[in-house]
Amino acid sequence: MADQLEFKISEGLIKPIIEAKINAAIVEAMGGHDKLVADMMTAYMNQKVDSEGKEDRYSNGKPRFEWLMNKMLTEAMKSALESYLSTKKEMLQKEFEKFFNSKKGASQVVSAMQDGLCAALTSKWNIHVNFNPPRD
Repeated sequence: MADQLEFKISEGLIKPIIEAKINAAIVEAMGGHDKLVADMMTAYMNQKVDSEGKEDRYSNGKPRFEWLMNKMLTEAMKSALESYLSTKKEMLQKEFEKFFNSKKGASQVVSAMQDGLCAALTSKWNIHVNFNPPRD
């Protein structure tokens, strides 16, 4: 009888090697790392999201790239407008004061408030109006 030679290799040593080989075969079968990453990014950017950028489970939202583009453009426009208006703040404030102090301006403000209140009262939603006495 021949002597038998026995090698004992722990499962902890073999398991990661086998998993790595299986993962590599899967990636290769899917077209390689570059294609896999590109496909993942495409799926992520086309995922439907709600107005806050969270996944929209009902698929009513916009694709993530469109939401992100709109958000970035809005932020850029808002920043530019805030910067511009901050340089014109005093002039705008004076013009608003003139408008509100004029008879026409005051009339338009009161009219807008009345129209808004009347529209709210005719709405199908429940409206609660409270009149509180002024505080001392």
